Amino acid sequence: RSPFKDFPLVLCGHSLGAGVASILALMLRSKFPSLKCFAYEVPGCIFDEDLCKKTEEFIVSFVRNDDLVPRLSHHNFETVREKFCDVLARIKVPKIKLFFDLRVPCEDVHLAHRNAKVLKPEKDIRRDTQFYQRVEKLKLERFEKNLAGVNKFQLFIPGKIIHLVDTKGNNSSEDYVPYYAHRKDFNQVVISKRMLSDHDIHFLIDIFRDIRLVGPHSNNVSLISHDFHQIFLEDDENEAIEPDTRLFFCCSNPNGKLPLVLASIAAMAWSLGAYGSSGCDFITFHSVLPELPLGLYSYALYECTQLDANNTC
Repeated sequence: RSPFKDFPLVLCGHSLGAGVASILALMLRSKFPSLKCFAYEVPGCIFDEDLCKKTEEFIVSFVRNDDLVPRLSHHNFETVREKFCDVLARIKVPKIKLFFDLRVPCEDVHLAHRNAKVLKPEKDIRRDTQFYQRVEKLKLERFEKNLAGVNKFQLFIPGKIIHLVDTKGNNSSEDYVPYYAHRKDFNQVVISKRMLSDHDIHFLIDIFRDIRLVGPHSNNVSLISHDFHQIFLEDDENEAIEPDTRLFFCCSNPNGKLPLVLASIAAMAWSLGAYGSSGCDFITFHSVLPELPLGLYSYALYECTQLDANNTC
């Protein structure tokens, strides 16, 4: 009997932090039976299938649209490599022409037409070429190694999985619809222009803000089922809703890369300025506003008023 059985404990994290939170939840589950874990855009290589089923009682994972990270696994990358080799065998135009053609964005409605211009059908692939035989040999070698090594255990997303799908494709937070998905639905990497941007945590918060309520509103969708606590609904319906909610996610950068870039530039400018001020023998500088440390200086050349015996000032 755990002395902490009545202690409410909730773990959450985003991306790498979601993977850490999932593993920590599994480790603490025996001491905190009421523990819940919410893993946002967790990597898809955390637990094997049996362990993922056991964590469905206390872990909820969220995947946004075509996000790459929840599809990161050894099995998926093996599949991407094999499909890439298959596509190479189907190319019917010079590679340099295909390279320049791929640099031009193509809308989804025109994708099939462009593929037909550069790729031959699978039934027309020549099996007697040296390239095709080497590809098949590589596939066989990798298959045998995977069966003999640790990679024979396929890893998945932990817990119950809620897939947030952009129903209209215009990347509006109001158009996302959540549904419970199976972990094997993410057994392939989706190659799209959004596969990296869908991992952004800032827009994920906007999505939750638009679909989090459970009630009579027609534009709200419930994410609650399977005896889980209401994730986004307050326990007391009469309690005033907080006008501003602050969220903390492990291993995340809530303000993006811009503050880091600006801070790096400022630190570099300060160090170069200090080095130049102390090492330059030809100019003097004076602060324009001494009372305010704004880094504004005026510069002037040294004036030599008298020479010594060595002809130096």
